[in-house]
Amino acid sequence: MDRVSLLNRLLAGRTLATAYLEIGCHRNETFNQIKADIKVGVDPKSGGTVRATSDEFFANNEQCFDAIFIDGLHHCEQVLRDVDNALRVLNPGGAIVLHDCLPTRREHQVRAPITPAWTGDVWRAMLALRQRFDIDPAVVDADWGLGVVLPRANSEPLPPVRYCDWEDSRKHLRVISPDDLDVFLNQSGRFEMDESTDDWFAQILISRFNIGAIDDNWLKHRFAHFERFTLPSVREQTESRFRWVLQADGGTPTIWKKRLESLLNDDARFSIVWSERSGEQTLALLPETKRHVIRLCGLQTHLATTRCDSDDALGRQFMQRIREAILPVLQPEFLDFTLGRQWKCGKTRLFRQPRNAFQTLVEPLNRERKPQMEYCINHAKTCERYPVRELEADYPMWLQVCRE
Repeated sequence: MDRVSLLNRLLAGRTLATAYLEIGCHRNETFNQIKADIKVGVDPKSGGTVRATSDEFFANNEQCFDAIFIDGLHHCEQVLRDVDNALRVLNPGGAIVLHDCLPTRREHQVRAPITPAWTGDVWRAMLALRQRFDIDPAVVDADWGLGVVLPRANSEPLPPVRYCDWEDSRKHLRVISPDDLDVFLNQSGRFEMDESTDDWFAQILISRFNIGAIDDNWLKHRFAHFERFTLPSVREQTESRFRWVLQADGGTPTIWKKRLESLLNDDARFSIVWSERSGEQTLALLPETKRHVIRLCGLQTHLATTRCDSDDALGRQFMQRIREAILPVLQPEFLDFTLGRQWKCGKTRLFRQPRNAFQTLVEPLNRERKPQMEYCINHAKTCERYPVRELEADYPMWLQVCRE
């Protein structure tokens, strides 16, 4: 079995006119062999019928499809985004197929190709899909791993304890033989969607508002930037499933305290932790802030904390794109968008900065280690502590505000 025979098999079972979508066509090696009444192929460079990225296509598409083949950019966060978009345009009883889910060597699954055979980290996307309860994924052990995603309740969800190294991924990806495909396609999901287990990680944005800085001139300047840049950018995030924690100095004059609280009291996502150490200069998170963040985690198995200073700003899709990239890990890792903008004296410029101050730390929660949390680690030296996974973005994902 290969991708062509699998896709044609899925389409052959449809009784009405069939519609097929392919993401990533290149030389049309797969696209030309698919038997369907309507065929749409999307590729930004060559092949197919639509010259665009998958994000651009889905943003304007109104067509629904019976089978969707995803073989575009082999980065886990892009694959997850493609799957979510595909599910929205999948006809009842349809199926999504992912290519390159089973790399055979470590160099095959790196983020940038270094060998002719390249799968990227699509396997990480399949690992993340297996934790969901609203879809049923499995990987057919053929043609570099053919991931099949069905829009039904998960019949074999991945348990909360997960390992994330590619060498052990096969035992967590629900790999089935081609002979067992019919059994998988015809079985019913045993689990219903449970809102309490929808998220296995806590996603939290952390900002230091003012620690050790309580004079009126400093606060006036900080509020001006906070209200102009930071607050609107957080309120306008396309993703709402996160919490925002501000660490502020307990010695802040009452008039400024009330002003800050009035700005945030209309949204349950926001919370302020007033420091008990008035006037103490520190760049780290204080114990009371750490305790508050831990309480927000509940029973979730992982914590993702994003750093954003209280005079900077995030792109509208920042938290959404981070959520799509978060994966279960045994050891902490940083996520980093390197492309942003810098604002100074009323002007902005494109600014590319690896190891910037907008990083996200993803870490497991367990009794053996205390969460490190972003802000506790010098962002310029993160690569010395944990691996850093740089995320792709076609547009700036943050705005760094410089002092005038």
